[in-house]
Amino acid sequence: AQAWCTLGTVPAPRLSHSRTATRRPRSNMEKSNSAAQHSEYSRGIGLIILSTLFFSITASLVKANSAVPSLETGFVRAVCSIVVAYLSCRFIFKEPFLPTAAPAKILLLLMLRGLVDVMASNLFYFGCSHVSLSLATVIMFTSPFWAALVSWAWLGEIYTAKDLLLACVAFFGVVLTAAPEMQVSEHVSKASVLFILPCGLLQGITYCTIKRVAADCHFMHMTSSYGVCGTVFCSVLILTTMPAKPVQANSLGLAIFHDSHGLLFAVLASVFAVAAQVLLSLGCAKVEASVAALVRTLDIPLSIATQVFVFSRGAQARQIFGACLVIASCIMLAATKLPERRWRWQPMPVAKK
Repeated sequence: AQAWCTLGTVPAPRLSHSRTATRRPRSNMEKSNSAAQHSEYSRGIGLIILSTLFFSITASLVKANSAVPSLETGFVRAVCSIVVAYLSCRFIFKEPFLPTAAPAKILLLLMLRGLVDVMASNLFYFGCSHVSLSLATVIMFTSPFWAALVSWAWLGEIYTAKDLLLACVAFFGVVLTAAPEMQVSEHVSKASVLFILPCGLLQGITYCTIKRVAADCHFMHMTSSYGVCGTVFCSVLILTTMPAKPVQANSLGLAIFHDSHGLLFAVLASVFAVAAQVLLSLGCAKVEASVAALVRTLDIPLSIATQVFVFSRGAQARQIFGACLVIASCIMLAATKLPERRWRWQPMPVAKK
C-alpha cells in the first residue's frame, strides 16, 4: 500500500500491523448513480441485440424475395420509414418530422447520417446481388474497426488494445462463418468487389453519427432522415438505371408492382428494418459506437440459426465455431465496457493511538 501511494502525490500513510487498509465506503448517491449507469448501459446492449435480430429477419426476407431488385426493396423501406416517422412524431411523440429548430450543424449531421446509412445498406444489397452474400457480409462487418477509429478521432472515445483484440477475434469468426460460401464467380469483375469495399466504412460512420446527434434530437428523427435521404437516393438510381421501354399504367415501370408476393415480402422486410433502425438508434445513444458496431456482428450467429432452423440447411463445424467466437467476443467486450460498479480500493490511514 505504501508503494502504491508513492506513485501519486499523497504521502504514504502509517498503517497498523493488524489491518493494512480499509475500503472507502460508498455514499447512497454514488450507489444510485452507479446502478443507473449500469442499467442504462445494459438496456442499450439489449436494444442493439434486439435490433440485430430484426435486421437478420430483414436480410432473410430480402434473400427469399430475390425476384424483386434490392434497390426497389430499399425504396419501399425508405417510404415506410417516412410513414412510420411522420405518424410517430405527429401523434405519439408530438415532435416535428425533422428538428428544424435545432442548430444547422445538427440538422446537417442528421441528414448526413441518413445518407450514409442509405449508401451503406444499398452497397450491401448490391454486393449480395452481384458478388456473393458471404463476401458482402465480411466486408460489411469490417465496420467495428472503422467505427472504433472514427469514434476515437471524432468523438474522443477510449479504445484500448484489448478492444482491438476482441474486434479481431470477432472478425475472424465472421470470416470463418462466411468462408465456405465466400466464392466470387469468374464473370464478376474486380470493379464490383472494389465498389462495395466502402460499405464497412460507411456503416461505421453511421454508428458514430448516431452517437453524435443522439443528445440533440429525438430518436425518431434518425428514421425520418433515413426515409428522406433513401427516397431521393433510390428514386434517382431507379430512374437513371431503368431501361427505356413503354411503361404500363399503374406499374410505374417497377418489377415490384408486377408481383404481389414480392410486394408483400418487401413491405414485411421494410417493417422489420424500420423497427430495427429505431431500436439501433435508441441503443447507440446509450453505449459507445465501437461497442454498438461489434455487437451488430451477432447478425452472424443469428444468420446461422436461421439457416439451420428456418431453411433446414446444415452448418459446418467451422461456421459454428466462428459464430461462437463472435458471441464470446461481444460478451467480453460488453462486460469490459460496463460502467464501474466498484470504486477504486484506496488505503486509509489508521489513527494513531
